[in-house]
Amino acid sequence: MFLFDREVKTYTIKAPNGLEVIFDSKTNLIMPNGKYPNEKYPDLVKAPEIKARMILDARKEMDSSPYKNYKPLLYKKDSIVNGFMGAKTSNLYMLEWKKIYLKESVKGKEIAPWTKAEKAYYQSLNGRERYNYLVARSGIESSIIVYKHIALREIERPKEQIYLQTYDKAKKEYEALLLSIEKEDFYFKSDDEKWDIYKRQFAKFESVIQKLEFVYTKSRDYKAGLLLAEVYMNDDYYVAAALAQYPYDDKEELSLSIKRIKSTIQAKTKRSVNILLELIEAYNLPDAYYGMYRYCVIQKQSGSVVKVYYNAPNIIKTPEYWFELALQYGSYDAFKSLSNDLNRELLNAEYCLSLGILGNKDGFIWAGLGLNRWGFATRASQAHILALQLGYENELRLGKQYMKLLKKIPKDEYGLRPFLTEYIDILFSEELNRTNYEGDPSFLRLEFLNEKIKSGELLSPTDPKATKESRETYRKIAMSWHKNPYDAIGFKEEWEDYQVERHAKRVVLRAKILALTPPQGYPNAPFYYFPEEIEERFEKGELDFKQDPRIPAIYRESFPQELRDKIQSYAKKHNIKN
Repeated sequence: MFLFDREVKTYTIKAPNGLEVIFDSKTNLIMPNGKYPNEKYPDLVKAPEIKARMILDARKEMDSSPYKNYKPLLYKKDSIVNGFMGAKTSNLYMLEWKKIYLKESVKGKEIAPWTKAEKAYYQSLNGRERYNYLVARSGIESSIIVYKHIALREIERPKEQIYLQTYDKAKKEYEALLLSIEKEDFYFKSDDEKWDIYKRQFAKFESVIQKLEFVYTKSRDYKAGLLLAEVYMNDDYYVAAALAQYPYDDKEELSLSIKRIKSTIQAKTKRSVNILLELIEAYNLPDAYYGMYRYCVIQKQSGSVVKVYYNAPNIIKTPEYWFELALQYGSYDAFKSLSNDLNRELLNAEYCLSLGILGNKDGFIWAGLGLNRWGFATRASQAHILALQLGYENELRLGKQYMKLLKKIPKDEYGLRPFLTEYIDILFSEELNRTNYEGDPSFLRLEFLNEKIKSGELLSPTDPKATKESRETYRKIAMSWHKNPYDAIGFKEEWEDYQVERHAKRVVLRAKILALTPPQGYPNAPFYYFPEEIEERFEKGELDFKQDPRIPAIYRESFPQELRDKIQSYAKKHNIKN
């Protein structure tokens, strides 16, 4: 019961964790309710405006969920289920369903199984199409950016081998050249020796450029164009060009040498910009957008030796402009620049997922640590399974035993393991986010429960010795971690400003992830439900039969309708029956 001055008009917002928060209609700030601050949280007074905006923004993200119109499938007791999943009555179905949660795992082929039609359609696709299909099937979507519809396409390259082979040779030469420049040691070398080094470097740069110009000019190969634009923006190229012509002396002499080739630098960098703009016009190429971003950044770098680049103010715009477009069109390099597999922050985990969606399967593995830490165990598990389906194998990360298992699982002609789950067991993930509120925003909950299990105070609900009573004890403790002070009027006074901002952004991001979490769960990373919970919901008429993890992926809400239509059309055309 909330007591306010009757003249104060208020409105209510449901926070991501399900708590209702009362706002002042005039100030749009949270109303103190006599609960927070209190003796337990006496210092929650910092930055009330940011706290209020955090909850409003989080609610906005939840309301924008693609599943906001999801409707549960409910059956009453003793009702006929019309053959749903082959069952006759709701009672028998429920009893069979709850049995699967008595064990820690279940046979993978029983969870979100492939249908005959789905398998046949998948096998009709090419390599990149199969990659994209498995990503779409997984239910994982990026919470960071809404991609343009063409972001995941595969751009056609020239078919003539002379162009492909020449590009490959130029790329290898360029990579070797950059490595040699990085390792070059000028200590104790005479000026003549230094001059010889720069002449060799310049000759190698010119060799690379000659090959790339040939390929791009003759075939318009986008990869050759991107690499050529990169070479023309490389400071090392112009330093080598300048010092190959004039003997090396000191820093002042370097500056004079650079000025002597000013016209060359401007012509080459203009060529670089023109190539990038051509690729953008022809393909909306994501890495060309990122190339323009890099060009803008280089222009602003005071430490660059090349400050006489070609300048086109009507074209260049701002670095932020180009970077945003690079993200929207799915630039791998743009997302890579934002990700860090050694950092456990949730934001970086989501950037890694975006890398995976764009084509780097390692990104799905890198994301696991951050996702698990912040309570998104099923998202992490699905990402892990997806990486393995996409062909990931790294003994250091997976271990020898797992690698032995993977080697027994057949790959398709593109090195993928689409039917991986038919050979392994699937673990259930116990996380509070299945209830659609943010109840486990850190790794502390599972650590606490594991300690209780190790000490013998609790028994794991999937332990063979577990009983209804022991599961109920575990459940009571496990499900009580959702009481966070979302309705507090501010943050802790001791927090620094950066902590406040970081926390607020993280809460909004968690809301985005929750909004994108399929209500039926991820197909290969099912939520864990207590058997008694299934029965209780059924008794109350609240059990959503669509949440049975044994429902094939193709029939789930998270499965793209466009793909479902294509599969059904393919099955009809080829007379395939499930």
